[in-house]
Amino acid sequence: MDEPSQPTPLAPVLAHAVEPRARGVSAGGALSLSAVIAVLVLVSLPRLQAFALEENETDAAALTRALGRALVELEPAAGAAAPAPTLAELAQAAGLDGPRDDVEWIEAGRVLRRHGYLFELDLGAGGPELLAWPWAYGDTGRAAFVFRPADGVLRHGNPAGSWTGPGRAPAGDGPDWLPVAEELEPAAF
Repeated sequence: MDEPSQPTPLAPVLAHAVEPRARGVSAGGALSLSAVIAVLVLVSLPRLQAFALEENETDAAALTRALGRALVELEPAAGAAAPAPTLAELAQAAGLDGPRDDVEWIEAGRVLRRHGYLFELDLGAGGPELLAWPWAYGDTGRAAFVFRPADGVLRHGNPAGSWTGPGRAPAGDGPDWLPVAEELEPAAF
């Protein structure tokens, strides 16, 4: 009778068959990966910028409303000798807290800058108006806003970018100003 054969150990055979090889990305693979990344960047960046502009505009409308409500609450009664409130007083009444809320005062404290928008209180002869417009048109926002106690918050598309940067506040009148819906409330200042 034949003796059973001894099993051959597989470890040396497998070790020889599965030698690790140095692996890398081929030139074609690197180009393909680069092309995919480029497409993702080209598609994502405009969407991210559009989202940022929309967020800045929504925040500007909501802050215009909050400052406007503070204006209505703090404005002296008709014929009263008390001075009109300042923009700083309105900001404090609306709950803004300086650096924590990304608030910067410019033009000797007359203009508030927040999230890419400028805010100014105009105490003109037609009554007080709170104005808001983009710091840099197209980069930080496009639309302009005005609050009047009788009208609430109004929005203008500012399509020509006429109102942008310090010293170029919107006029606040004209037919293209449309009411802003009440539901545009900030999550928290």
